[in-house]
Amino acid sequence: AAKKAAIDASAEDATNKVNAIQIGGRNLLTDTKTFANYNNYNGWTKEGTQYKGLDVFSKSSQWNGLYKSIMLESGKLYTFSAYVKGDSNCIVYMYGGTNLDGASFGNITEWTRIHHTFIADSNTYKPRIENSVSGSYLAVCGYTLIEGNKGYEDWSPSPEDVDNSISTAQQAANAAQSSANAANSAIANIVSDNVLSANEKPNERSRWNDIS
Repeated sequence: AAKKAAIDASAEDATNKVNAIQIGGRNLLTDTKTFANYNNYNGWTKEGTQYKGLDVFSKSSQWNGLYKSIMLESGKLYTFSAYVKGDSNCIVYMYGGTNLDGASFGNITEWTRIHHTFIADSNTYKPRIENSVSGSYLAVCGYTLIEGNKGYEDWSPSPEDVDNSISTAQQAANAAQSSANAANSAIANIVSDNVLSANEKPNERSRWNDIS
């Protein structure tokens, strides 16, 4: 009986742990690789180097963190995460929304991924990283906001950003094809008119055949 009770208790504990894990999914924040169109953008400096392929932004003054407002569903669990690095004086805070909904991470001098899990209690949030010490340096990159509390360990782009990248690449490919088509047409016109001599036309036609 004692052995059965121990097994039952162990099974219940495992079940509770599984139930406590809420699976995260897509990054709800867009433009997190470049921080394009983020509030307070002009107060931050884009550094010349990247971290993990992400644009790094820094500032040496307190507060006014980079953020983009987002609508969240009240009563749901969310996790905000980011890469941060500062000097020996900075004190890092992470906010999911209001100033009352945050966490202090103290001084961070090496690139570290930090996260803050919270339950939304209003519809508009401003996830951001703050530094409370004036004159100290703080750098950030790779914001991620997910529903739940799992999947924050690394940065991932939002589906909207992936779609935009695909669209941009397709537009570039279409433009390149249009340019190639125009060049082909121009060469075709040259080799078919009387501008080139009889000796020059075979060489130009061969070039046209190579790229057509």
